Amino acid sequence: MEFNTYVGWQQTLKKLDMLSAEEWIDRAREIIDYNYVNPALGRLATDDPALRRQKLGGFDFSKIYDARWYQPGHPGLRYVDWQDELFQKGLVHSYQLSASGGTDKVTYRISGDYLNQDGIVIYTGYKRYSFRSNVNLKVNDRINLGLNLAPSYGVVTDPGAEGKDAQLHKAVSATPIVEDSVGLETGVVPNARYAWASSTVSPVAVLREQMGEERTLRTLGSIYGDYKLFDGLVFKSTLNIDNADYRRKAFSPSNRKVVPTEPDETRVEFQKWPVEVSVVSTPESM
Repeated sequence: MEFNTYVGWQQTLKKLDMLSAEEWIDRAREIIDYNYVNPALGRLATDDPALRRQKLGGFDFSKIYDARWYQPGHPGLRYVDWQDELFQKGLVHSYQLSASGGTDKVTYRISGDYLNQDGIVIYTGYKRYSFRSNVNLKVNDRINLGLNLAPSYGVVTDPGAEGKDAQLHKAVSATPIVEDSVGLETGVVPNARYAWASSTVSPVAVLREQMGEERTLRTLGSIYGDYKLFDGLVFKSTLNIDNADYRRKAFSPSNRKVVPTEPDETRVEFQKWPVEVSVVSTPESM
């Protein structure tokens, strides 16, 4: 009997170089100042928020900046690196147990394997359970029979992290500033998003509340037999099978503002891949 195991981790090596909160403020201020002074109506880029509101006759977020940007410690605001919040160090551990033995007539080898892999993105991961057996029976000097069986069961968890318009995609364009009172729950009901921010809801909250799970049960197997016709010539016949059952579950919140309540839409899909069976008979030279 033999036992093997290993433990490790995986992590992203490099993030996209995006604007920091301070750099985003500098860029936002340029745009706001441009909107404020054009067309020129006695407005100056040096006007503070209070004076701008007086000249405009009201508050306009596209023309008035957040005064807290320039206050020591930016009170009431929290600067966020969304990539740091989404990426994680994913633990990987695997365990394998195997045994082999037999007699002059029968030999066997069996093994079982378990793999658990946390993704490099929060709330993602992969699990796999697999088993393999090989049995050979020597009936007599002319006939040998064998069986190979390898079922596996895998579970992929991805609530929408990767792909076009998925949360990693949205995170790189999300505003790196939120109200400190709501933090990473920005845009999540009942929390309003930061007034100067884009419409992106917290990708951290979306990944937490959404569900995406794929389960696959696959079975590979073969039965074979060979018959020694005479010295130098063996007839061998093999029956192979490859069968897979697939199931996917998906959960989407009722709207783009994440609500941690009953799902508005839940989908469960089933798919049974066609069973592939092949029969091979070949003469083999000894």
